[in-house]
Amino acid sequence: MFKRIMALLIGYFSLYTVVNDIPTSSYDQFMVWVANLIMNPMHFVYSAFLILIGVLAYGIAIKTVITDFRKRRLRSLMVPLLYIALVTCSVYLLYQINELLMLIFLPCSVIYGIISLSQSNVHERRQEGAE
Repeated sequence: MFKRIMALLIGYFSLYTVVNDIPTSSYDQFMVWVANLIMNPMHFVYSAFLILIGVLAYGIAIKTVITDFRKRRLRSLMVPLLYIALVTCSVYLLYQINELLMLIFLPCSVIYGIISLSQSNVHERRQEGAE
């Protein structure tokens, strides 16, 4: 559980940094930000890296939520429900900061979570066939 929460915190702070950095309130501010990216390529690499880390972390969080409820081997549902509440609250807080960017990042995270879930299902089927 500690690893899950740490991964969620890393993803949250990565996307929090990006969401606060990218202006979406006006077109002029956004174009100034794009010009700064062009003039300072390290800022572009930094922003792209944080977006990637945040989207991957939330995708993994979505995958673990789905797998926890599919396995149902847990003694109690309190831990998965607490984790779902943490994921939902963190997404909601980021959405309140910048709606537009979260409407872009959240579907990317969901798609990554579904893809990684299907890949783990294929891996499990291969393991069963090998035995």
